[in-house]
Amino acid sequence: MLTTQCSQQGDTKSKPNRPGGLYCSYVKMGDQLYISGQTSRVDDCVMQGRLGDTLTIDDGKKAAQLCARNVLDQVDQFCHDNAAEIKATIKLQVFMQATESFNDHAKVADGASEYLQEKLGEQGRHCRTAVGVASLPRGAAVEIDAIFELVSD
Repeated sequence: MLTTQCSQQGDTKSKPNRPGGLYCSYVKMGDQLYISGQTSRVDDCVMQGRLGDTLTIDDGKKAAQLCARNVLDQVDQFCHDNAAEIKATIKLQVFMQATESFNDHAKVADGASEYLQEKLGEQGRHCRTAVGVASLPRGAAVEIDAIFELVSD
């Protein structure tokens, strides 16, 4: 079961999460937009847990969907501020807190892939890496970073 660091978790949020350290939320290089890792976090509430222990595959997919939403929030902020548009989603890297015996990483990462394709259509199709790790910032269940191609000026 997913747990959070706070008592209530909102379904909507008004602004993208801010960085949790000394880094940028996104960087544009040429026509590519790089989005820093986005955890399964809404404001200060973090969806926590470990796949193969306290979390089911469905729990992990929900956390991955939230990460994908946070990624798109960062993209939306950049595009709105810079009058840019997404041409393509190039790559996702999906990291999940998992036990050594957990081996359904691709199923969890599908939560993020399905979300992006639902929201972006063909521009949401991408290549992907799905990796299990021992821990993530603030105990997050999932973290995702991404690369997008933007429409040229």
